Amino acid sequence: MSGCRLCFSEVDWETASPGIRVKVFKRDGKSIRLLELSKGLDHPDWCVVGHTGYVVEGVIEIIFEDRSENFSSGDGILIRPGVNEKHIPKPISEKAVLFLIDEY
Repeated sequence: MSGCRLCFSEVDWETASPGIRVKVFKRDGKSIRLLELSKGLDHPDWCVVGHTGYVVEGVIEIIFEDRSENFSSGDGILIRPGVNEKHIPKPISEKAVLFLIDEY
């Protein structure tokens, strides 16, 4: 990465785990990434990381301890960090692509 421009088209997809591919840039304590989740993904653990992002493509269900919410292309996502909003992602469409900005 040079300057301020992040060119996702010049970065290869990396397989993070089965059913999850990612393109990521990291700088100054933040990660900016495209995250592709495939239908049938079996996310084994609750995620307690906060997420700020946008659904680029597809439909994803986010399962919280007390509810679930569906997010579709064009929807924003704002999940607070911590156990109160711990969650598990479950793609509803064949794949869901998310644009996420996270702190690390």
